[in-house]
Amino acid sequence: KIITVPAGAQVWIDGKLRPGKTPLVIPDLESEREYLVRVRLHGRPDWSGNVTLQVGESRELKIKL
Repeated sequence: KIITVPAGAQVWIDGKLRPGKTPLVIPDLESEREYLVRVRLHGRPDWSGNVTLQVGESRELKIKL
């Protein structure tokens, strides 16, 4: 799950825009693979970072924009 403050940001995973806006649940990510996550909200600086999920891991990513 990706949460931003403020909410309503768009999310890209490996360069692909995901449908919906934050807070956003992304259920179809594979474990033990690195993803490039980019978050954009109009009027705020973009955020980007690499995220890797371990087997069986569920993560909540909180980002202040």
